[in-house]
Amino acid sequence: MISPAARKELETHRTAQTVLITLRDQIGLSERDIARGTGVHVRSVRRWLHGTAPNHEKAERVDDLRTVVTDLGQVLPPESIVAWLRNRNPLLDRRRPLDVLAEPGGFDLVAVAAEALLTGDYV
Repeated sequence: MISPAARKELETHRTAQTVLITLRDQIGLSERDIARGTGVHVRSVRRWLHGTAPNHEKAERVDDLRTVVTDLGQVLPPESIVAWLRNRNPLLDRRRPLDVLAEPGGFDLVAVAAEALLTGDYV
């Protein structure tokens, strides 16, 4: 499970920059992981980490990533969350959750796969 401090940072309404710093520093997602999950280039993630706000669509993708990580953090430690996001998932037609998140409508598919893990319907 993720630490109470990380959970608070992710569950409280924060700027995209704060959320991204938490995802990187406390959860262990790399800048490349964040870029994959939001459908942008690593340079954009670096700009966001330095305070440039993402546009509305990308801010929603950051929130989608934050939501999935927070949900998974109920039962998984940070390193397992990162592994789950990076590895192919049978419930996503063997695609990686990070890649699916970047697709239109991808959040709903990843949320269902995460819920299956949380409820014990699939490990």
